[in-house]
Amino acid sequence: MAGKSTILPAEPTLAAVFKELGIRLSDVLSADRILLVEGPSDQDILGVWFPLLQSDPHLAVINGEGGENARMAGVLNSWLRAADKLSERRVLYVRDHDELPPRLVERLLTSGNTFVLARREIENYLLDSRAIAAVLASYDGKPKRDISADEVAIAMKDSADGLQDVVILKKVCRELGSLTYVDNALRGKLAKEKADKDRLLRELRERVPSEAELSHRVDALWSAAEEEVSARWENDWLKLAPGADVLTQLWRDFLGRKYNKQRDGKKLAMEIGQAPPELAERITIFMDRSDD
Repeated sequence: MAGKSTILPAEPTLAAVFKELGIRLSDVLSADRILLVEGPSDQDILGVWFPLLQSDPHLAVINGEGGENARMAGVLNSWLRAADKLSERRVLYVRDHDELPPRLVERLLTSGNTFVLARREIENYLLDSRAIAAVLASYDGKPKRDISADEVAIAMKDSADGLQDVVILKKVCRELGSLTYVDNALRGKLAKEKADKDRLLRELRERVPSEAELSHRVDALWSAAEEEVSARWENDWLKLAPGADVLTQLWRDFLGRKYNKQRDGKKLAMEIGQAPPELAERITIFMDRSDD
């Protein structure tokens, strides 16, 4: 007052300053939302169900190049926050469920930066017999007869049933994981001991299971997976079966060609019209800017 300016300390974070001034993060940086998906076909399908993902200039949709990278979503988010000090930036990785064991799903969800689909993969949400029949009928060169939703439903279930053993196999492989010969702890231990080649070989031999041990473990895992999948199959086959493989078989049966994930997947998504509720809810929360 009286021609004098008063300067007060700002809030401790730059994000708080922006909020106080009424400036959104999206007004000053290119993207305040970073959505990662497993591949181009996922991006196309989500683009149909959520048009805002394609039109929002402050959203970056990135090909995460496979679900295994989802474990890094939380790390990416923390790095971005540390780099720009802006707390409103959000990162979300939409990951297929695949045959992930519950403990790994829980670990991925804990970070808050990963959303694991309730079904095996995004194509499982396209296993809608009415939509499939309509899309099949829309192609040139289609069969001379009509294709009913009931006919598609029967063929779809038959195809899924033929993949039940594949689901069991993949569950067992997921549980087996990767054999780690040397980890950080062992490297440090051997370096501290100034171990020689023979010492290293002894450690490695202890980590390689014998044929009998491996056979016993596979037998146990296979029995457990077979029991679980068999118990759930009739009620949950739409969640468990490899959706893209089911669609590939349907396209071969009815059109005599391979299913194209991007072109055909987009058509199916358009025919279905709406995203599954759990995915719509998560994307809505992710895109919400009311608190920014």
